[in-house]
Amino acid sequence: MHSRAKHTLPKRRRGLIIVISLFGLLIIIMLAMILMVEISNHPDKATNQSNTGKSQVSQTVHHKREATTRILRQSNSAAGVSQLAAVSQNAVEDPATRTNNGDITYSQFYMSGSSHHWYWSFSSSKRGQVETAQVTKLTKTGPGFQLAVISRRYQIGTPYTLNLTWLNNSHTKYNLHTNFENINGDYTVGSAAIDDYSQVNDTSTSDDVGSWIQDTLNGVGEELPETRTNGGEKTVSQFYESNGTWYWLLDTQRRGDIVIAQITSGTVSNDQTHAVLNLVNTIYPYYHTHFQLTIDRTNNGNDYTLRTPFQSIYGKYRLGD
Repeated sequence: MHSRAKHTLPKRRRGLIIVISLFGLLIIIMLAMILMVEISNHPDKATNQSNTGKSQVSQTVHHKREATTRILRQSNSAAGVSQLAAVSQNAVEDPATRTNNGDITYSQFYMSGSSHHWYWSFSSSKRGQVETAQVTKLTKTGPGFQLAVISRRYQIGTPYTLNLTWLNNSHTKYNLHTNFENINGDYTVGSAAIDDYSQVNDTSTSDDVGSWIQDTLNGVGEELPETRTNGGEKTVSQFYESNGTWYWLLDTQRRGDIVIAQITSGTVSNDQTHAVLNLVNTIYPYYHTHFQLTIDRTNNGNDYTLRTPFQSIYGKYRLGD
């Protein structure tokens, strides 16, 4: 009896194992069928999931290519506009094309140090600063350029076209034409602008004003704290003489030159404490702008006050030892 019992127990276990195995196999087959149905209903799902990493890498490369293309496009545009460096000096209109009873106009292209954009400055000996326009596009056209610009002064926001044509191979003379306000003139580049202006207009300082400046304002004046602006920024005022002409310089350590102007004439009070001077600015963007500067001496002549509508300048200064 005992011997038969030992042989019967293993058979029962084998039967149970077979049943469990068949049941597990059935579950696996059912799961496989469900999975196949799911894939057939969504054929792209598995592919999309498996390619997620590849898609992200592809998008990154695409964005980098777009950014590179954009940078190159901007660089090419900047390189084109940079050709204006050839006309970045002051240019004076030739006598043959002057109008308005001989009114002298001046043309200059310059790049703003803050925005790195190129601008065109157009000024007049009688009218001062007439126009400042931002250059947005440059196209090479034979012996010159065609410039798309936007007015920033005369008619703010108005777009128009400037045509610049070289008149000689040395690129010292050009014709400037635009339908905007019918500007059409020939210009000579370089020192001729200053030389011509000095010949047509007496830029030497009158003797009475020159003597007064020499005796009372000659030297460097530092702005007093009570009139400083821009976070306490100190401006420095200086009057100096060069080749018979007196100049006024106003600058700061942070912004550099604000005004460099020729003093041409003026009036001085009998007590020598008050003066109104006539000046012409010599640096852009207000090239050849004419203005008046009022000066009042205080504190026994050690201090003076400056005021002018030009750039809304006002300050009190103390002369150094």
